[in-house]
Amino acid sequence: MKITEDKFDNSRSFTISNGKVSFQALDYGCIIRQINVQGKNIVFSLPNLKDYVKNPRYYGAIVGRVANRIKNAQFELDGKTYQLDKNEGENCLHGGFDSYSDMTFEAKTFDSGVIFERTSPDGEQGFPGNLKIRVKYTLDEEKECCPCDYPNSVQAGAFSFRPKFFTKFTIEIHSETDKKTPVNMINHSYFNLSGFDFPINEQVIKLNSSSFLETDSKNLPTGKILLAKDYNCDLSKAVSFENAIQKKSNIFDNCFILDGGEDFGEDFGEDSTNKLIQAAVIVDNKTQLAMEVRTNQKATQLFTPPAKKIIAEKPQYECFALETQDYVDAVNHKNFPSIILEPVKKYTSKTEYIFFYS
Repeated sequence: MKITEDKFDNSRSFTISNGKVSFQALDYGCIIRQINVQGKNIVFSLPNLKDYVKNPRYYGAIVGRVANRIKNAQFELDGKTYQLDKNEGENCLHGGFDSYSDMTFEAKTFDSGVIFERTSPDGEQGFPGNLKIRVKYTLDEEKECCPCDYPNSVQAGAFSFRPKFFTKFTIEIHSETDKKTPVNMINHSYFNLSGFDFPINEQVIKLNSSSFLETDSKNLPTGKILLAKDYNCDLSKAVSFENAIQKKSNIFDNCFILDGGEDFGEDFGEDSTNKLIQAAVIVDNKTQLAMEVRTNQKATQLFTPPAKKIIAEKPQYECFALETQDYVDAVNHKNFPSIILEPVKKYTSKTEYIFFYS
């Protein structure tokens, strides 16, 4: 494994490579700036650090203390109401104005990756408790692929090529607190398996999900959980992004509940890292690259940004985000699994990205 440290404007940049697959991460926001597979960078990146500062899409960054939306930018905990930033209308999005995506972390490398750490002080973003945060990015060595390694639920109809190799990239987020506090952190990378040579229209997606959170006009959960098949957004069978968006008649910005995720309960402990379920599989048959996503989280937010181009009356969708996380706005819905971390427990979010290629 080769590890290189450089400067990226005023930030520290770390590149880890196994000779075939590599990633580049910054100490600023723990941003994943590149994941290179088959010589192509498959995550959206920006050319300069200044472009990442206060960027509205949180490209590649760690987001917290609570990702996604919190209604009315407030929540109640043990009889006390906590007021947060209203940075999206009347609501709080991705931690407010002072998002972790705009903070510099301490960094150190190890034999197969990089670790970022910082402490979010009591009252930062309006949240209670000093929160110790540890983000770990790990790249495995390349391995030869046999049919038993393929994502077991998408073999029929998704692959039109036979992968010869695979490499696993893992994101782990750990935290501890000295006061009860909500925690729900994510990485906000945007993917295009063609390396952005083509839109994602023909790339195939399959989610391990049969239900999603109903939302209102502000994209806030109502508290209801709906069956995806009843609302033209069933992705439990492999389908192209273009066909899925056409059927839904809108882009995706939905929190899908992962089938089997309920088995995790409300366990924040270290043991939860051993309980991973498949979240999604995405396949680009044109470039012969597939990505399987496995996680210990209960849900994933699928976001397909609006198309920037229209060719022959067809919108060209540039990328997608898969944000593995807990239920959105769980602090304001008692019927959702709790995201309250207590001092006696540890928060661990783990997501694996397994790349299959020829």
